[in-house]
Amino acid sequence: MTHLQLWTKTALGGLLVLLGLIIACNFWVIVHTQEGVYSDIQQVRAQVYGLVLGTSPKRVDGTANASFNKRIEAAASLYQHGKVQTLVLSGTHDRQYYNEPIAMRKALVKLGVPKNSMILDMKGSNTLASIKRVKEICGAHKLTIITQRFHGYRALYISRCCGISALVFVEEDATPFAFTRTLLREFLARVKVLIDLHVLHLHQTVLTETLIPSDFHAKGYIIVGPNVSLTPFLKQLPKC
Repeated sequence: MTHLQLWTKTALGGLLVLLGLIIACNFWVIVHTQEGVYSDIQQVRAQVYGLVLGTSPKRVDGTANASFNKRIEAAASLYQHGKVQTLVLSGTHDRQYYNEPIAMRKALVKLGVPKNSMILDMKGSNTLASIKRVKEICGAHKLTIITQRFHGYRALYISRCCGISALVFVEEDATPFAFTRTLLREFLARVKVLIDLHVLHLHQTVLTETLIPSDFHAKGYIIVGPNVSLTPFLKQLPKC
């Protein structure tokens, strides 16, 4: 056997082991969470908080993002059916004209959800951050998460590791086969989340205190961000 053949055989063996580990990680996450993902709103138990995980309202080509629209429809439906009292809209605001929570708020208002039933979290930079923040900011120990099914398994796994009794509500995807790239990214993200939770223990890190600016609160909606104490406003939020 030549050196090239030996190297090729070793590389292929390593790739197969790596692929096996990735598949095993995905199987672990899904099998431990799939019973907590619902698409029938009648089966969803009522909670105080619903967490809407952020995504862009537009795709790269400028067309509407079906995932965004489905999350908004699901969140509005939960609120209108009395399944949640308060919606926490968690996403990023990392550029001047890109603001996921504001985009979600505007879309939900159009569907009849009142502003004073929404909390806007601008620091939900990823799924783990969003879930940690809804627990530490709102004191939520029970939660309904609104996202897509493929994302819901990971979100639910994170919630349980953070000590939150959660369920996921999904609106079935309009184009279930149109998310090949997204599904591949999620496939790898499930591996990363196991490392984050069970190796790096990132869910155990403590967040710095955050705020609800009084001017936004007075206008009927709430924004969570840095620099001002949240404490004076906590008594006004529902507890669970």
